[in-house]
Amino acid sequence: MTAALEGSGSAVRLLGPPGAGKTALLRAVAGSAAAAGARTWSTSAGQLETQVPFGVVRRLLDRPVRSLPARERAALADGPGHLALSHLWTGGAAATEPPAQGDMLHSLGWLLEELVGEDALVIVVDDAQWADEESLLFLGSLRERLADLPVGVVVAARDESVDRMPSLSALVADRDAVVLRLAPLTGDGVSTLLAEHWSQVPDGTAEAVLEVTGGNPFLVHALADALTNATAHVDPDEVRAAVPDSVVDLMVSRLAALPTDEQVLARAVAVLDTTALAEAAALAELDADRAAVAADRLRRVGIFAHTPELCFRHTLLRSAVHALIGPDTRATLHRSAAHLLASSDTARAAAHLIEAPGTADPWSVALLRAAAGDAVALGAPQPAVALLLRALAEPPAAEQQADLLSELGLAQMRTFDPASITTLGDALAHTTEPAARVPRALILGAAYAFAGRHDEGAALLDGVLTELAGADREAILTVTAAWAAIALLIPARVPEARRRLAELPDLAGRTPGERLVIVQQINVAAGSNQPRSAIHALIDRVIGDWGTPEQFPESGDWVWPRLLLGRIGEYDTVRRITDAGLAQSESTGSVVGMIAASFVRALTEYDAGDLATAELHYRAMVSHHDGGLLIQTLGHAGLAETLARQGRLDDARTVLSRFPDVLPPGTASTAAALVWEARAFVANSLGDHHGALAAAESLHLLLDGLGADSPTWIGWRPLAIEPLRAIGRLPEARILATEHLALCEAGEVPHLIGEARALLATVTADPADAVDLARSAVTLLEGSASRFRSGWATLTLGSLLRRQGHKLESREHLRVAVDTLLDCGAALASFAEQELAATGVRITRADPRRLTPSEIRVAELAATGLNNRDIAARLHVTRKTVETHLSAVYRKLDISGRDAISAEDLH
Repeated sequence: MTAALEGSGSAVRLLGPPGAGKTALLRAVAGSAAAAGARTWSTSAGQLETQVPFGVVRRLLDRPVRSLPARERAALADGPGHLALSHLWTGGAAATEPPAQGDMLHSLGWLLEELVGEDALVIVVDDAQWADEESLLFLGSLRERLADLPVGVVVAARDESVDRMPSLSALVADRDAVVLRLAPLTGDGVSTLLAEHWSQVPDGTAEAVLEVTGGNPFLVHALADALTNATAHVDPDEVRAAVPDSVVDLMVSRLAALPTDEQVLARAVAVLDTTALAEAAALAELDADRAAVAADRLRRVGIFAHTPELCFRHTLLRSAVHALIGPDTRATLHRSAAHLLASSDTARAAAHLIEAPGTADPWSVALLRAAAGDAVALGAPQPAVALLLRALAEPPAAEQQADLLSELGLAQMRTFDPASITTLGDALAHTTEPAARVPRALILGAAYAFAGRHDEGAALLDGVLTELAGADREAILTVTAAWAAIALLIPARVPEARRRLAELPDLAGRTPGERLVIVQQINVAAGSNQPRSAIHALIDRVIGDWGTPEQFPESGDWVWPRLLLGRIGEYDTVRRITDAGLAQSESTGSVVGMIAASFVRALTEYDAGDLATAELHYRAMVSHHDGGLLIQTLGHAGLAETLARQGRLDDARTVLSRFPDVLPPGTASTAAALVWEARAFVANSLGDHHGALAAAESLHLLLDGLGADSPTWIGWRPLAIEPLRAIGRLPEARILATEHLALCEAGEVPHLIGEARALLATVTADPADAVDLARSAVTLLEGSASRFRSGWATLTLGSLLRRQGHKLESREHLRVAVDTLLDCGAALASFAEQELAATGVRITRADPRRLTPSEIRVAELAATGLNNRDIAARLHVTRKTVETHLSAVYRKLDISGRDAISAEDLH
């Protein structure tokens, strides 16, 4: 824990068999840390903990949270820690949708950072093999934060690979963690422990104890306690005679010799696990006085631990006593425990029902469903699935079957379990009421789409539309939009989808159903190369301040209209919208919203030519490993192209290497398109012109299958033109460039037309015609917000003029190109400098004090008035990282603080 005391984080995993001394070692670590001046927060998981969402985290952080002054707690509730505080410590707030698991983990991470502050802290978690999935995921998520926090995290667990939860396996496999495995005691070690109990250890006794205990420290202590009366008279034969089977059996046999009160109380504690005396007494049906006497006697004989709450001296004893209870009695006790705890702790009560078989009890079904609902509301779908499966096994009444299946299917969807499709299909099959069938069909359709089973999803929703004929218009529009979203991904269905959407013209966007349909009409308009004005008019109808799902960043229906708004050149509008989306997502703790807003912003900044900012937003996207395959694909593809445009080709190639040569079936078309686009661009930048052509053709085939041939959405021809020219296939390049310009002119997006004219100029045979095209491109892009395109077109004109001997005129254009491309952070600036040098002009490269992209973004946010905590939340980094970047900004700009930052200094 030295690292924590020195101001940086560290992680230790302590593994060993039951009784190996993990708990004793953890106590020693906590004691050493406290002696060195560090704080310690400790907790341990119980054997029924798995189904209690965030149970370990809540116990770990409960005292620090509740000890916060009211003013500090209110300040945290206004920041990224809001979600965790509101749901885990103040009872939750009403929400239309439960939080995503990643949102809650993100919020908890921020809350921990605020609670830690500047002083060293050691976090200790024992018996992690029983911890709930969510707490383990939280501990794993700290890996990204520990480097900048004075925190040491020590997690102890049994070293058993069988049935180990994935989250625990990930903790153990963390390459940044130190893993310590406890070995059995040697003969000398056994002798040392025995000497703590006996004044004299006869020759051979330690070897006998080692033989019967296997060198397990707990068993050595337990055996020594059991034979304490013998003290110096113990010899090896007596040890072997005293332990015919195992030390645990010996301890349990001592329990059998105790009076009835002790036995029933021990059984109650074996069922309840760590518990209060009153709870154990109630389950054992003992009055308080008798229970207290029995508890003290169980402590004296070494079966119960000497702790305020009742628990066994070791989980080995608890497991042995629990196993000795007859199965029917055990089930009855667990059901009784559920009734006992139901009013105070629904999660613990439900955990007891999971330990007992079903009896078709309506009360049990209701409790299990309530506990599952609470788990989902905390962003913890895994335990909800287990609870709902147990509720189905109870079983429920027939009239509850459909509702229960629907709840289970939704929970499974949140865990990305393919079984959700079967479950949701069963729920729909059991649903007869039309009002309930529509939302359930929409959810099942979404599950089909997520799994890449688009044909089945489209067929399902087609059937629902048939059922809805003549029904509520809003329901028909909503289902039509969902059907179109899937059908537009199926080549054979694209014509039909476009036809149906065209049959719904002039929707005003006044209702959610109308707006959802318009979103699909926007996608069609962009994919079919309709004019910019038509696309803009549709977008204006769906972007507003309505409080419906398509207006929140968590929805894909929020993403696409705003993304296409950037594609048609409304960069500043998209910046304002995404800033608002990021702020909103931060206030609610929505990681999904932050990812979506960062995606739209990254693509827009790349399109505008601000490569540094684009990179920052792409990195923000992919920093969330819980974003799912789609997010990781979109983010890494865009990041690779951005890196390549900056000239960081090795980095770009490394990013692209994560994708297989053949993308897996079901890869979303947009994600696949961005991957092929990035592959083509990077390959051409690396000089692999044939590879670039192959990737461009793959993109062409993908788009052709979707009926999309539109530069406004994504153009494949520019990716093929440059490699064709490089390998001498100019006639083909010229044909593609001419087609591309015609499409851009039809789309009426000025910056795309300008780019297309400059591109055609590079492959035009007649020099004068080439210059005319390039000059018209520069004129069209002059003052354009699409800075990279403007710089590239100006470079093209300057290069053409230089090659035709017009040095003086070419110099002016090349100077502008160098400045513009440097401002974008584009590697093409180096080529522009070479061209300028060829005219006899040499320039000095940028000041070595030039800010890095990360420093620029942090400084920009600081200049808007955001504090370090809010900047860190916006960029998904720690506060220490923000402080480091700001210190570099102040040093490089020679300023005293954030108030002195100016926009001119940053670019």
